Amino acid sequence: MQDMLPHSWWTRILYEISYGIDFITIELFFRGFLVFAFVRYVGADAILPMAVFYCSIHFGKPLFECISSFLGGLLLGIVAYRTQTIVGGLVVHLGIAWLMEIGAIAGNFMKKH
Repeated sequence: MQDMLPHSWWTRILYEISYGIDFITIELFFRGFLVFAFVRYVGADAILPMAVFYCSIHFGKPLFECISSFLGGLLLGIVAYRTQTIVGGLVVHLGIAWLMEIGAIAGNFMKKH
């Protein structure tokens, strides 16, 4: 079993928790702060600049990821605005991130066997 995972299970779990916390802070800043703090001044118009800024942190990544981050930022901003919570964004971000991690682990396992 140690051959499949070069790190201990505790190291992997600590990494995945830290990885997840990164997405929590992203949601708190982009949907929590940039939407909720400015919505009282400009209403729903706070969503578009948040999505543009969110897209800008994806510059340098593959083009599809950059474009989809803008569209996803808009969608998650609308969801946060209408529901008044960042939970939807957390579910989407953590779901995508951890599913990609599971896919990578499964791919490495399949490649070795």
